[in-house]
Amino acid sequence: MAPYIQTNPDPAQRVYHVGYHKTATTWLQKHYFPTLADDLTRQGTALFSQEGLSGDFLFDAPETAARLAQLGLPAKAIICLRNQRTAVPSLYWTYVKCRGRLSYRNYMQTLVRNGKFRYATMVEAYFRAFGPENVLVLLYEDFQATPQAFLASILAFLNLDPERAKESPPFCVVNKSMSTLSKVAQFWLNRLTPPAPCDPDNACLRSPIKVVRGESLTLDDLGIHPDKQTAPPRAPNVLRATAQNILTRLEPLFATMEPLLRHGNHAASSQAIADAYAAENIRLQALTGLPLARHAYPGFDNREAP
Repeated sequence: MAPYIQTNPDPAQRVYHVGYHKTATTWLQKHYFPTLADDLTRQGTALFSQEGLSGDFLFDAPETAARLAQLGLPAKAIICLRNQRTAVPSLYWTYVKCRGRLSYRNYMQTLVRNGKFRYATMVEAYFRAFGPENVLVLLYEDFQATPQAFLASILAFLNLDPERAKESPPFCVVNKSMSTLSKVAQFWLNRLTPPAPCDPDNACLRSPIKVVRGESLTLDDLGIHPDKQTAPPRAPNVLRATAQNILTRLEPLFATMEPLLRHGNHAASSQAIADAYAAENIRLQALTGLPLARHAYPGFDNREAP
């Protein structure tokens, strides 16, 4: 999904919605933020929503916070987090859809090794760069449970009337998940066809943010391109394109077979995620006071929710 950029010819401040991936970012970009554009322009606010500012499929990018702060104008940040137990598998299948080649186990281990989804580290970086009062940290699970309250928090943070949340468009799934059979077929298609330069495993794409040194920073330096909001075209591959077309045509059939499939026990992988992120989430709760126990985040699984 291309970033949502609400431009302003003479902004007094910038607001950066930095993701994370898989936290209703696309719905916000396509269906909600555009409804705020006129009011934000009148108050002198420029809003940039780009989940790539938080990182990519394999790495987080907390260093981006300091770079954004160097752009000069007063700035705020919105960060939406998701329980790692669901964030990791959800991002994995998007990674596979984008031609990723790692197995789920190897992918999960790579994320943990790379420090992906270490939320306290990300929040600390934005607190240092912008000041805690200028950073809004939200939970995707709260959006699922009480979307109006979630949106009201964003409106208040943007100095808009929170009551407008009652008029928000209904939520709809923008990026529909593939069926289980399609996911497995896509994975093997990725493994059996030659990798392309733009595949997510390539080292050149490990960070969506350029490494910039010096005092003169622009939005373009930080990967925000108002005039280039589409990804570069992929090199054609006839074999892959044919297989992909067949897979797309089979998806309706695969979807009808979904109830017949037995899904494996993911307890082991869930426990591995819990072990990897528990300490980080305890730090996050101390930083933000977020109700992590209510949503059984790793580190709070056995604690009574308030």
